[in-house]
Amino acid sequence: MSPESKKLFNIIILGIAFMFIFTAFQTCGNVAQTVIRSLNSTDFHGSGYTSMAIIYGVFSASNLITPSVVAIVGPQLSMFASGLFYSMYIAVFIQPFPWSFYTASVFIGIAAAVLWTAQGNCLTINSDEHTIGRNSGIFWALLQFSLFFGNLYIYFAWQGKTQISESDRRTVFIALTVISLVGTVLFFLIRKPDSENVLGEDESSDDQDLDINESPQNNMTKAVDAFKKSLKLCVTKEMLLLSVTTAYTVDPWTVKGWIGCADLPCDQKSSCDCSQPWASWSAQSANCGPCSTPGACTVQARFVQGSALCASWV
Repeated sequence: MSPESKKLFNIIILGIAFMFIFTAFQTCGNVAQTVIRSLNSTDFHGSGYTSMAIIYGVFSASNLITPSVVAIVGPQLSMFASGLFYSMYIAVFIQPFPWSFYTASVFIGIAAAVLWTAQGNCLTINSDEHTIGRNSGIFWALLQFSLFFGNLYIYFAWQGKTQISESDRRTVFIALTVISLVGTVLFFLIRKPDSENVLGEDESSDDQDLDINESPQNNMTKAVDAFKKSLKLCVTKEMLLLSVTTAYTVDPWTVKGWIGCADLPCDQKSSCDCSQPWASWSAQSANCGPCSTPGACTVQARFVQGSALCASWV
């Protein structure tokens, strides 16, 4: 296999592995609150919104140190270890407990930071200035298929159910755990690329190799250098401009918590988290009220917390 073909093979495997992992994880995130709502009638009491807040809070904080981790361990092992934590989080729903649910949320926040840092590393060392655009497109195209396959699976598996039985929950999450593990194992198919013509790499920098065989002192030096580089990158003009955009990017998993209640009668509390400021709406009425009131606004309106008034979506 030629060096260029080997790099393209690595990119395709990288995309397929992420597609499997995020088919499982994003499907888990999409149905988490529905599953938890069904579980809250038992001894389990938790919130998918709290879990997501923990995940992304830890994710944000961990991004500063993950370049050092990837520099020492290497992208391949970093992605494999992170994939195991993703699988662990999904497996928690097979037999959930509040302590395991929130603990797994912390671990997956760290794992997500490592995973995406290693992904960028792997994408870079398998690209050059001529192929980085193509390779990025291939990776993201494969990744986005995860949203299609995961939601399609839930559609046929649950057929619009709002109360999930124990057997249904276990069947789905065992399947999702296996799917995530398959994607995790696929990382081992990624081959070490030739060091020539690697984007952003110079002759004195061989810390991008997939296989790491360095002394502890060299590893520590690499970790410190990676941390310093990440701090310097944070204050560059390009990153400061990008941060303005990303700061106002709304995560779609958070939005789904609001929109998922749309166009449902307010008395169907099992289908809507009425503790949220976004009420569930019924098209049969033009009246607005809290979720405990049968009347509701139109689909294009939202409930104002603490009042019985309608307001347009913002």
